[in-house]
Amino acid sequence: MRNQNYILFSVCVLFTIFHSCKKCPDKVKDEYVYLTDEEKALIPYKGNETLLFYREPQNDTLTFYGQGIQPYTIYLTNNPGGDCAEDNYVKEGRAFFFRNAVGSDGIVLKQQLVTDELTASFSEVEILYSIYKYLESSSQIDSQIAIDSINFNLIQYKKLTKFGYKNYNKGVPINNRCYINKSDGIVRIVMPDGITLTLIEKK
Repeated sequence: MRNQNYILFSVCVLFTIFHSCKKCPDKVKDEYVYLTDEEKALIPYKGNETLLFYREPQNDTLTFYGQGIQPYTIYLTNNPGGDCAEDNYVKEGRAFFFRNAVGSDGIVLKQQLVTDELTASFSEVEILYSIYKYLESSSQIDSQIAIDSINFNLIQYKKLTKFGYKNYNKGVPINNRCYINKSDGIVRIVMPDGITLTLIEKK
């Protein structure tokens, strides 16, 4: 029994020494993946636009003022919980903020890379207004499926993509959707509470 205890103790000591003396490889560099110019061109905002929307059923207007673009990065470690720090996988994102002239409501449009693969660079666009979120792949904007159109106030908005929430243009509820295109940006937001915002002017 004494020998068994001694062997067990020796193994534990050797394991502790080996584990504590283990040399981690040097970090070389983080891997950065950026939004392509083509992906960025799908969002027709510079960050300083003024957006004027017609609101129904209140039959009034809401104005939103651009607050600029906030770039950000998403860090994903290649070795979560490991003993040695490894290079991070870093993805690019950016957010557009539009603040309402009255009250605290605002529109946030976020575009960020969503892939975990270094060789791919597709992104998603998430639009947030009030308590509602609308999400779609950036590639759907100005794509072959962007065929919806809206006529409003003698203006025709064409090549619209419907945003739902993680629906990817399939089965988007008619009373909870957002329309966006490459030339005008957000054109209409339809909310489940019966309120609809429709773009009158972007300047």
